[in-house]
Amino acid sequence: MKCPFCNADMEKGMLAPSRDGACTWWLRESYEKAHPFPPYTKKELADAGAVKIHAGFGLMHKADPFWLCRSCGKLIGELSDDTTK
Repeated sequence: MKCPFCNADMEKGMLAPSRDGACTWWLRESYEKAHPFPPYTKKELADAGAVKIHAGFGLMHKADPFWLCRSCGKLIGELSDDTTK
């Protein structure tokens, strides 16, 4: 997907909770497919291409797909049908 703001390529991923609940992480889709649990160590977070998103208490469950533009820092989400009803 191309970023609608700067036209750079965006990476597909999803949001995942942090262990301490202080933030939310954006993770590459490929990491989630290869690992049954969210990453917690610095190495696992780096391997996942994790980007920290400060969101108060964080999320309790993974969210719908989100696209990240590392060029301009935009995050675009795709909401599921049950979210929009």
